[in-house]
Amino acid sequence: MAFKLYMWNRTTWEMPEFIHANFDYEVFSDAETQACRRSILELYAALPSKEFWLPQILDNTLSQLRFTEYENRFSDAVTVRLLVDQIYATVDDLEKMANTGHKNSIAQKQQGATFDLYHNEIMHTSNIFLVESPVKKLTFFTYDNPNYIMSDDPFFCQYTGIWFDKIRRRSQKISIDGEKNRKVFFNTLRRRIDGWRKGSVVI
Repeated sequence: MAFKLYMWNRTTWEMPEFIHANFDYEVFSDAETQACRRSILELYAALPSKEFWLPQILDNTLSQLRFTEYENRFSDAVTVRLLVDQIYATVDDLEKMANTGHKNSIAQKQQGATFDLYHNEIMHTSNIFLVESPVKKLTFFTYDNPNYIMSDDPFFCQYTGIWFDKIRRRSQKISIDGEKNRKVFFNTLRRRIDGWRKGSVVI
């Protein structure tokens, strides 16, 4: 979370104090930021979702790490190793969610909402969310990540739902069922991290 905030401050928002600053976790460790982080995670854990992932889902973050390393914006190599280890740990957590079909609650007091994961290989997607409730439908899509545009236009939301259904029909469900395909998918993610560590690209 701290690294992504650092990168967005440097690149998307171009905040002057971050343009030439090294990455420093402590900048984002204040109580207010951490409370917001926990709140977002708990809200995510409480909402059932169907998600469509490409094998390249980690590539943007890995590229940002490489860019920051190239510009000598890490104070030491230990920080880089820590961040990469945290990405590995995140993949492990996500695989556990896919195994059980439920999200992880950071409070660990109860099981999270249902989590249906699909491996999407052939249809390009980005960070697009369709939220459906008995009251309203909303579509969110990133404009310049993490900034987003929101629409409650009924036609647009209906079209988004039809588009997601097309993706679902052309994707392989890998949560709960499809153990072999699930292992292949998550091992592919780990190989992409390994390839980044070695300075190569894994397809």
